[in-house]
Formats: sequence, C-alpha cells, structure tokens
Amino acid sequence: MNNMIFHPTICNIWKTLIKNFLQVTLFFPLCSSLVLSKDAFCENCHSHNDYENNTPLHNALDRKYKSIEVDIVLDDDVLYVAHHPWLIRKDKLLETLYLNDLWVEYLGNNKKIYENNNTLILLVDIKTSGMKTYFALREILKKYRPMLSKVIDGSMTIGAITVVLSGKIPKIEHLQKLQERYIFLDGRLSNLGKNIGADLMPLISVNWKDEFNWKGKNKIKKKESNYLRWLVSRVHLENKKIRFWGAPDNKRAWGTLLLNGVDLINTDKVVELYEFMNDR
Repeated sequence: MNNMIFHPTICNIWKTLIKNFLQVTLFFPLCSSLVLSKDAFCENCHSHNDYENNTPLHNALDRKYKSIEVDIVLDDDVLYVAHHPWLIRKDKLLETLYLNDLWVEYLGNNKKIYENNNTLILLVDIKTSGMKTYFALREILKKYRPMLSKVIDGSMTIGAITVVLSGKIPKIEHLQKLQERYIFLDGRLSNLGKNIGADLMPLISVNWKDEFNWKGKNKIKKKESNYLRWLVSRVHLENKKIRFWGAPDNKRAWGTLLLNGVDLINTDKVVELYEFMNDR
C-alpha cells in the first residue's frame, strides 16, 4: 500500500469531492441563520404614532419593533388614544387598544413579549395635563405591574415592557422621590448634564428640524454629519438612547441615522423600515 501511486486525475476528483463537501456543510447552516434573521428583533425600530397604523400595536409587534409610540388624552378620568382632545373616539382607549393585548401576549408567551430579555419600549406621549394624566395612567398600570420594568428602592429590574412618558411629562422631582416606580421619562437635550440617571430617563428625543436642515434627498453634508455624531455621542455618554422625531422617513435617511449610531429610528412606514433592516 505504501508504494501505491495515485493517478493525478483521481487526486483531482478527491479534491473536488472534499471541496464540495465543505461548501455544503458550511453553507447550509448559513442559509438557516439567514432565514431565522427574518424573525430578528428590530433593535433600532420605533413606530411613530403607532395608533395611526391600519393595525395598531400588532403591525409593529409582529415585526419585533423595539419601541412603539402612542399618544394619550385624559377626558373625564378616562385615558383615550388620540393626538388632541377633540379627536377622541370612545372605542379607542389606551387599555383596549394596547395594554390588554400586551397583557395577553405576555401571559401567553411565558411571561415575556420578546425573546432574550429584550424589553419593548411603550413610549406614551401625554397630550393633556402632565401630572393629572400621569396619576390616571399610574392607576391603570397597577394591574399590569408584573410585566413592567420597575425601580424599587433604587434598584432597577427590566421587565417585558418599559413604559416611557413623553410630551407633557410629570415633574422629575416627584418621580425621583418615589420608592417604587413603574414609569420612566423621555428627556430632551436640555436635560443632559443635569445628573438625571438612565434609570429614570433612559431616552432623549430631539426634534430633527430644530437641529438639521438635511431632508434626506441627497447625501448629508459633512458639517451636519459631524454634528449628528456629536449629539449621539453626547447622549450615549449618559448611557441613554437617542431618537429624532420629524427626521426624513426614507431609506437614505434610515441608513444615515443607523450609520451614525442613532438608537431608535422614527418611522411611519412600519413594514418598509422592517424590510430595510432585514435587507441590511
């Protein structure tokens, strides 16, 4: 056997077979992961004014959006989903449109919304009196406490859902004094540098049009790109996430925001942004 001589043709055949075998065994696991990625958690996705979608909540939830935004209005001690008090519809309550369905999802999914301890941010934009609306919301949230992120005696626990208040938020001093809290705040640039921890204010939201002229049609100018990166880094230094509302809502803008480290990309195009993220 030691003196056996292999013909070059036979050697080439064996090399080809081995090469093909390696390609098959390496490629199919890759294909499998690519298919699974279609169900991936959409870490940077924020559904702006989600209630205006054809399928509120579920359109974004089915695509595993990190953040969902809903506007609320207090009227006669009832919390409605609406942008203005005069737009109230009696069948659009915060509980029936969002909280009840999230609770059912939580209980039916082994007490979680997403896998791998990924929390869903429910960004609640208060459109009426800040403290009065906050107290009404706090009472409603009591029945959903098991699924909510919370801070008790200074210790934070991440839950299936993190409720973050935006708009006419309650007084920061009031929340800082609470020993038990199931609510967090969406801040502004003016809140930076004031020693407000991420366990109270995990998010900073900025009006894009107040800071930038770029409308997403051509490549963003270097000066504005540098300023964008600076803003993002400034927010990240406080361990907070950053979101821009009113930013251009197209593929060029999404790519630019993502490239520059923006945490939550604001969109009214839930399906399109999800597909864009998956294509990347």
